Amino acid sequence: MAAQGAQAAGATPADRTAQVRALLNPRNIVILGATDKPGNWPQRVWRNLNRYGFKGPVFPMNPSRDTVWETRCYRSFGELPEPPDHVIILIPARFVADAVRDASRAGARSATVMTSGFGEVTDEGSAELTAELQRALDETGLVISGPNCLGNFNAAN
Repeated sequence: MAAQGAQAAGATPADRTAQVRALLNPRNIVILGATDKPGNWPQRVWRNLNRYGFKGPVFPMNPSRDTVWETRCYRSFGELPEPPDHVIILIPARFVADAVRDASRAGARSATVMTSGFGEVTDEGSAELTAELQRALDETGLVISGPNCLGNFNAAN
């Protein structure tokens, strides 16, 4: 479900270009769901961003951590030193729609939802989570890749 909100229908082509640019070449990245449990996805994302030379700041975020990966961990978007540009979401599916709303309110232009448990699962609970995520996108106009996504790759940068 690469998706965009209905609010985006009123966006100018320049707005849409800026959002896609934030998806593929962000100024900064927030890793929502950062944890120092060995071998987890947030840690892999962190390592890959560092290994492949992402040039902007990367902000780990988890409301129950002060530090992860020997780096300050932010508890909320309000604590960040600058507005988020792109948010990588790695939290339980039931929290994703609200995270999209919070990210958008904080200024994020795009997100990658790596979390699974949406349309790829065929039960009533996942259908409702998918519908709630779509409502959040409709409300915010945020551009996302995912859910149940392995990430984004920009070969040019």
